[in-house]
Amino acid sequence: MEQTEDSSVEWRPSLADRYTGPSDGPKAGPSNYIIKIAESAKSLACIFFAIVPLAFFATVAKMTDKYAYRDWEVEKQGVDRDGNPKKRMYYEDCPATTNGVPTPGRRHRADKETRKYTITTGFIICWIGILIISGGHFGSSKKYSRKLRRKAPFGISIPYI
Repeated sequence: MEQTEDSSVEWRPSLADRYTGPSDGPKAGPSNYIIKIAESAKSLACIFFAIVPLAFFATVAKMTDKYAYRDWEVEKQGVDRDGNPKKRMYYEDCPATTNGVPTPGRRHRADKETRKYTITTGFIICWIGILIISGGHFGSSKKYSRKLRRKAPFGISIPYI
């Protein structure tokens, strides 16, 4: 729910869940909910989906599809601090129509792509999984993460997903 002046929601954790310091409040640590999930989980995926609900991934897929294929934008050229035009163009959101006429130069962000993809919840979950696996193998080094897709001896030839 978006917070506005008209619809403001205040929330505070229950007294049992507050932690104000070593002399007051409960001991810091996992909640009973997470402890129960961890004890009964058959895989790490169960714990992951208990913390990050499936509705989150569905919303990300829906908003990504909207951003790429439904939102209108106009390509513009920016200027640097000295007022000189920049080499790279940028995109600015625009309405579909201006004064009842289609906005000149409008397009969707993915119009120039040769292939359009159906962005699904499973697609987003796989993408997050690839990021986690890449981080587990190579840390923050993006340079070496391409080894996931290369065959041996120059890469890891294990199909993860």
